[in-house]
Amino acid sequence: MLAPALPTTPIVGHGPYPAPVNGPISARFGAPRVTGGLNWQGIVFQAVAGTPVRAIAPGMVLYAGPLRGYEQIVIVQIAHSLLAIYGHLGATDVHVGEQVSTGRQVGSVGSGGELGNDGLYFEMRNAGHPVNPLYYIHN
Repeated sequence: MLAPALPTTPIVGHGPYPAPVNGPISARFGAPRVTGGLNWQGIVFQAVAGTPVRAIAPGMVLYAGPLRGYEQIVIVQIAHSLLAIYGHLGATDVHVGEQVSTGRQVGSVGSGGELGNDGLYFEMRNAGHPVNPLYYIHN
């Protein structure tokens, strides 16, 4: 089982897409949550509330709005069975059905809430299953 990364530990992904925000990763995929329950199914970027969150790749917005446990969330389908999920947003800037391009602002970082600190929760799903986002992004 992976241990949570220290906030100052640089973590570099191996994928072709840019990170949705710049900042250290404070929770890694598969690491246990401090509050218990399921292990992290995504990663958490530390970022100041209000920081723009950008689409990592072109795709279509499947959902934009509130979701229990995620605050405001945006889900973008970027390939046939690949989803990028941007959670813990303070605001969303896109609408269902909208096509987004790489770098398009989809929302902004939220404050506090379930994460406990300001930051972006970012998850990737392939065929409905969570996969390590660091396989898809670089930072």
